[in-house]
Amino acid sequence: MRDYNSIINYKWGSEPFTCRKAGSLAERWFFYKPNIGNLAPSPQPPFSSFCSVPYSGGYPTGYGKYNRSTSGSPSSFISKNSIKGITHFAPSGTGDIKNFYNYFLIKPSPKMEPLIYENYALDGYKIKTREYEMDAKMGSHYVAYSITSKHPVRIIPGYAGLSNHNYRPKRYASNIVQDGEYLRIYVDYESIKIFWVIKLRKGSIEKIDENEICLSGNQVDFQLAYSFDSFISAEQSFIEEENYVQTKWMDLLNKIDIEASSRVERLFYTSLYHCLKRPFIYNKEGRVFDFLTLWDMYKTQIPLIFLLYPDYGSDIVKGLTTLFSEEGFFHNSKHLNDKSYGFSEQSACIANILINTAEIYGVEYKYSDILLQRKKDILFHIRKGLPIKPNYTFNLDIADAFFSIKNANPDLGEEKIEEQIKELLKGIFDEKGVLLKTEGARYYEGSNVNYSFRVSASTDQRITFSDKEELLRALDSFFGYNGKRCKRFGSFSLPWAANKYGNKVRRFEGLNNEPDMETPYLYGLLGRHDRQNEVLNEILTNQFQIDDGGLCGNDDSGGLSSWYVWNALGLFPIIGTNRILIGCPQIEKAVINQDNPFFIEVKREREKAFYLSSVTLNGKPLEKYEITPKDIIQGGKLIICLK
Repeated sequence: MRDYNSIINYKWGSEPFTCRKAGSLAERWFFYKPNIGNLAPSPQPPFSSFCSVPYSGGYPTGYGKYNRSTSGSPSSFISKNSIKGITHFAPSGTGDIKNFYNYFLIKPSPKMEPLIYENYALDGYKIKTREYEMDAKMGSHYVAYSITSKHPVRIIPGYAGLSNHNYRPKRYASNIVQDGEYLRIYVDYESIKIFWVIKLRKGSIEKIDENEICLSGNQVDFQLAYSFDSFISAEQSFIEEENYVQTKWMDLLNKIDIEASSRVERLFYTSLYHCLKRPFIYNKEGRVFDFLTLWDMYKTQIPLIFLLYPDYGSDIVKGLTTLFSEEGFFHNSKHLNDKSYGFSEQSACIANILINTAEIYGVEYKYSDILLQRKKDILFHIRKGLPIKPNYTFNLDIADAFFSIKNANPDLGEEKIEEQIKELLKGIFDEKGVLLKTEGARYYEGSNVNYSFRVSASTDQRITFSDKEELLRALDSFFGYNGKRCKRFGSFSLPWAANKYGNKVRRFEGLNNEPDMETPYLYGLLGRHDRQNEVLNEILTNQFQIDDGGLCGNDDSGGLSSWYVWNALGLFPIIGTNRILIGCPQIEKAVINQDNPFFIEVKREREKAFYLSSVTLNGKPLEKYEITPKDIIQGGKLIICLK
């Protein structure tokens, strides 16, 4: 049995990243976003938002010593990673979130020294100082604390703590009721209603008011549970078996066994662990929606779940289709103004693409029941008039949504719509079909080049009208071949300065962010697998490291960590299609443990070989370097030969 606690780096992505290899191709790539993963070593169940964050006030999770940053290296507000206590509900590697409420701060007496966080395990941790000792253990919707201290333990129901500020939400209300061994706390944080229950097992209640609860005794032992719908649901969490989270994590991590170097093994399981913290699958009553994070997850993270963990994938599909089934269209989660309209519409298209992908991957759901609505959703956008401006990339999302429906339903028909979509694609690229147009266009976290080489459901159609030689030359320029080293911005750089420089150099973002994370594979689709694997090898060896600063950009709900999992296996999914491309594997062998196991074996002509030589599936040579999700689900053996 693999000892994951000795393999996984739980602090991965919590410190700034630095490029390790001077003179590498990776030095010619530009980081638009801060060079830090923005992750926290917070114990939490898989696919959950509930966690136990070592709290300092750091950005954005409440953990760490760094201030809010939008570009360059983050600046520090404290000298070391000391903490004040424990909070809950942290984002997973997100970027510029501005405010985040770390609900329920659990802390000792304010006179005590800062705490040092140590001895982390998969489902809990220990904290020990001169006068204070804490053990914690996680459940799916609760955390159990055992605290030994002569000082009272303070529990603060409403606490907003980014940038080390101590203040309440503007609109905050709470009601605390004691009922025997239970304390029931209903809190409304700016219309986010959470039902909390504290079950006291040892110690006594010293104080209760709107601002805090004080528990005292030489040892205080209690459980803290939450629910979005009722106190009863919160209390039901207490009856879970004690090792619930440990068991769930072991089941998920054991899904894939790999043989690889120590570095790759650690990176693989570290990435797999961090990416499976999201998305938040609540599976209880009450509506909790946020489609605006789908952009970060839809290319790699959610397809990984569809393929490896289809039961959880089914839950995701049910969540995405709840409003769709009831009302016939996707909501975008927020009432947005005109400036943000493109993002809201994009979210609805991406949700559509994900449902079509789930159908292709065989995730269980009655997809035929909502086929008509899915088509209507595309027609709704088309009837507004195309192309849509100024968010040109939204036109690509519309095209991807349509072709993903067609890939999931080959007998769809709708030739008239298909012709409209093809004309749309031609109209948003330049005359040679190489770069997206810039006149009257707006691009998010990059320039037109970061979106011009997308690999998605509409890419085959795009290639039909592109000048292939010009496209390859543009790719070479984009990835920095024959280019100069890009500038790295420091802690106090102004965001506009970084954006201006990025728009000037027009380079690949190097897995610092999601917009162009799939672009190396366009080389392969154009017949240049050598270039594809040169770029992939640079990313996999330089842009991912195993130390605390081993992630070169925001993990954004598992977007980057799931990218590593796919690519370390030598695979990459084209979202909205049944195509999984062969890339640059880092492992020696792997097996996906399912009813019919799927084996991957990598044969190298030399130690550091990374160019594709040949690929066979179940003994048959593949002319195209790609397989299908069905190939993996049915089981078999993939052999990738590198030269």
